[in-house]
Amino acid sequence: MTKYIVIIILTTTLIIIVAFYSVLAKTLLVIGYTTAALLGITGLGVLGFGGWYLAERIRLIRARRIEAEKQAHVMTVITGNQVFIRDTNHKAYWRAAHLDPRFYANGQYSEPTLIEARAWEVFNTPKTITSSQQGLLSSPVEPEPLDLLTVFTQPTQSYAVIGGQQTGKTFQARHIANYWISQSIKPLVIGPKWDKGEWGGCILIGGNGDFKAVAWGVSVIRRIVEARHANKSKAHKEHKVLPVFFDDWTPIVDAVPDARALVLEATTLYASVNVLLYFILHSDTAHAWGVDRKGAALKDNFIKLFIIPQYDINGLIVRDRTRGYIHFAGEDVDRPTRLFTAPPITLGQASIVTPPIALGPNEQEQKILDLKAAGASYNEICRQVFGTAGGKQIQSIKDVLAKYQVPV
Repeated sequence: MTKYIVIIILTTTLIIIVAFYSVLAKTLLVIGYTTAALLGITGLGVLGFGGWYLAERIRLIRARRIEAEKQAHVMTVITGNQVFIRDTNHKAYWRAAHLDPRFYANGQYSEPTLIEARAWEVFNTPKTITSSQQGLLSSPVEPEPLDLLTVFTQPTQSYAVIGGQQTGKTFQARHIANYWISQSIKPLVIGPKWDKGEWGGCILIGGNGDFKAVAWGVSVIRRIVEARHANKSKAHKEHKVLPVFFDDWTPIVDAVPDARALVLEATTLYASVNVLLYFILHSDTAHAWGVDRKGAALKDNFIKLFIIPQYDINGLIVRDRTRGYIHFAGEDVDRPTRLFTAPPITLGQASIVTPPIALGPNEQEQKILDLKAAGASYNEICRQVFGTAGGKQIQSIKDVLAKYQVPV
């Protein structure tokens, strides 16, 4: 700018000098040529100044636009160790800032809209991840909790309720038992102890630390299953559902010979004829028996409810915050379930069944039971046991079957 002002001053001075000499020389021709030259020089100066000013304005506008773009809002998506950014301009592309450090943007953060976030997820997420339940935006989405009753009342299944001491294993199992009672089905409950009124409406075998009664109850269940398998008039799945709760299974296994075989037979022999076994056991014992080992019966054959307690700052269990997870047979997936929080309603009085004085059948009774399980007719049983057939002998056979709760 300054150099052009100097040019104008010099030009003006030159004009004055030339005019002065022209006057002195009285030469009109000289004045004409000189004036034309000066006007040409002045015009060139004006054109040059105009071009410089226009170029400066364009440079200033461009610089301001670049600065404005740098200050534009950007959107950022962070997924684990990956960072994606883009300008708010709808035509802009998402850029992987974690892959190229040149990708940067200055300015204020703008939360992407739901449509933008979904579009980004569809076009930038690998197919193997898009199909999963966990989106890349924000935190993983918790799956909808399972309904405990729906899962734990399926026929032809075997179940385990697993948790630590005083975590509410029996509490949850009683709600399941109440469901069966509401369906006019009385569950059997076999165990060494229970609180008064705890299993209202159920048939109780055992209690008061009576492991002989518990052993008899286990044998009764076995005979019922054998009779159902031997029954040729019904298909296996046509038998009435019989829920059996073992509370608590850990001491039963320690005290009753061959009780552990029930775990191996539960799905193959018991559940197949609609005798549903519910094992209530401590988490330490469950892990010792293979709840977390491939090939173990507890891992591969059972639907398992794991009860996870929550503790306060004093180490006390907060029962209303207890969580539950279901593992289906052969799975390790934690599927959250809705646990019961309200106390179960007592549905009638429990029926306490005591075993006969002589625990277990004698030799003759055992022969009758074996022949019945093998499908022999009453007359055939009479001939093999009593040597002859008759009304009294048949009634004796029916009495033995009723004694051990085998369908006649």
